[in-house]
Amino acid sequence: MVLGPVTSEWRASAAKVYGARFVPDLAGWKQVFAAAGFTVEVLATRSVHMEDMLRVAEPDDVDLASPGALRDPHVLKVLAENAGWMQRNHGPLGYGVFLCRKAGLDGGGQGSEG
Repeated sequence: MVLGPVTSEWRASAAKVYGARFVPDLAGWKQVFAAAGFTVEVLATRSVHMEDMLRVAEPDDVDLASPGALRDPHVLKVLAENAGWMQRNHGPLGYGVFLCRKAGLDGGGQGSEG
């Protein structure tokens, strides 16, 4: 989620690296949820901090990669592009926690993060 204003160049770079045609801000997410029939409560928003992203889990904590994936040049290229883009462009990025309720549902509703 975008927390601050971004340039058209920033949006073009997000599209180039990630294929993201739409990187919404808080109002944009609220519009998307409302258009889908949800009422929206924003529980929290936070900035993305590079130092948090750079923390690495202990090697034994998690194994999400297939054996040998980190030797694949295509995988390494994607990881390098992501790291470079985040280094240059993380400033306006953040995340939000939204509580979305679908109209007409009894007993609480459904939650969603964006």
